[in-house]
Amino acid sequence: MSKVFSAIAFIVFALLATRPGFAAGGTCPSGNTTIDPNGNPISLSSLGVTSCFYISKSTGSDTNAGTTEAAPWAHAPGMPSCTGTCAATTPAAGEGFILRGGETWVSSDLGINLNVSGNSSHPIYFGVDPTWSNSSACGGSWCRPILNAGSATNSNMWLFQPNNSYVIVDNIEMTGMRNNQNGFLWQGASNMRATQLYIHGWSHTGGSNNVGMFTQCGPGTNVDHNIVDGADSSKNTFNGAFSSCAGTIAYNYFSYLVSGVLANTDVIHDNVVIHTVTSEDGDHCNGIFTFSPASGNGQIIYNNYINNGNSCQGAVVLWFNGNGSPNSGLVNFGFNNVMWGLSSNPVDIGNHASGNYGSYYWFNNTVDCSLGGCGGPPPSGPYWTIHENNNHYIPGPLNFSASGGSASPCAAGAGSGCTDLTQTETVANNQGYTSSEAFPYSPASSCTASSCGTVQAGTNLASYCSTLSSINSVAGTACLKGTSMACAYNTSNHTLSCPNDATNPRPSTGAWDIGAYQFAQPVGAPTHLTGSAVTP
Repeated sequence: MSKVFSAIAFIVFALLATRPGFAAGGTCPSGNTTIDPNGNPISLSSLGVTSCFYISKSTGSDTNAGTTEAAPWAHAPGMPSCTGTCAATTPAAGEGFILRGGETWVSSDLGINLNVSGNSSHPIYFGVDPTWSNSSACGGSWCRPILNAGSATNSNMWLFQPNNSYVIVDNIEMTGMRNNQNGFLWQGASNMRATQLYIHGWSHTGGSNNVGMFTQCGPGTNVDHNIVDGADSSKNTFNGAFSSCAGTIAYNYFSYLVSGVLANTDVIHDNVVIHTVTSEDGDHCNGIFTFSPASGNGQIIYNNYINNGNSCQGAVVLWFNGNGSPNSGLVNFGFNNVMWGLSSNPVDIGNHASGNYGSYYWFNNTVDCSLGGCGGPPPSGPYWTIHENNNHYIPGPLNFSASGGSASPCAAGAGSGCTDLTQTETVANNQGYTSSEAFPYSPASSCTASSCGTVQAGTNLASYCSTLSSINSVAGTACLKGTSMACAYNTSNHTLSCPNDATNPRPSTGAWDIGAYQFAQPVGAPTHLTGSAVTP
């Protein structure tokens, strides 16, 4: 009987050990060590990550158990250099893989090729313990672990399979990429997340630059709170989000890229897109160029700050459904965006072909198109329906000219109920709306309803927000406030602070302000929202 009991007990233990809740790792870091997609501090345990392995390039060995910081592996599963116990471990739901801060994994350790999935209550986590770092590399404070491709590999930095899901990659520095690599190639994998990454220092080494840092995101994916800053790059290649990115692209800082977003997308909000660059391979540079919805029947684009400079002609700053087929059922929203110092057409709608591209609610945006023009005259149409209200345009109205369509009633100076405000640069400047303000073209602290054209001069559009809430509740809430001005970038420790401006509530009754800003007392100045000064 004892042998039979022992055999049964062993089988039961083996079955339980294969379940996500019984992963073989050690204790995970405690406390709030990461953030949720909205930036709120959270713990790994609250995510459902309860079993962790530890990786240190300088002190680890792949023959270690890897279950403590005292006995880590040298590599992470998926790295081509992973051997021994590391190679024998397949990441499972509820497991975390903690890379030591300040350590560097080089080209021979990359790219990371994984075929793994967590689940909605127990994702797989690749990230950090903010109390565990190499002091000789980081000094007195924690710093990110580093993946340095050294311009020496053709592999994608991270590669996942189409059937993968629920994997989080958090707080890692990635550098040394070249233009035939993707940062993350998800191949349509669903419910993935890349957050708090610092990506920089890439180069162009020949061939096409049709790659991106976040590529082929599947449904439910979040790309949030990342810094993609090419200030130390070759400044002639790479896109931010590329090809397709279903889900949400939010709270990111995109700088010195050919395009910030160049993809099929669903929701894009609270991103900084500045300093777009001319492609070495001749591709157009754009701020946010959406091909079509990645899933669902529309796109929602709000609270973004775009200043793409005047160095890249012939592109579009913000383009809805630019490569999509006509679809009269599309319902799209764009609001609270601040755009200035623009190189070319500010906002376009639809592909170049004729056809009905649906309905567009474009409201409470601030756009200065003095440098590159406000769009060419639209061809005959109309090919879409636009609801255009409460926008602040300097020095002229927009024409939304990509696919045709007559100028909207507001742009044509006809129709009723139009509350867009168009001012020359001189008039705007004289009222205090300037490019040199901490928040460009915002109402100055001395503004009153009689002295500043945007203050209490708009239509109450709470009904738009109600419609939007039925589609996306987060966006519906943002609709009832002024712009967040995206995020502020701290270049010393490469972190973001979001929101960058107080999101002042718009009144539930009575007049709203015109433009992206809702006037209130001044707040602290943001950082790194730079661009070319505009003068009348």
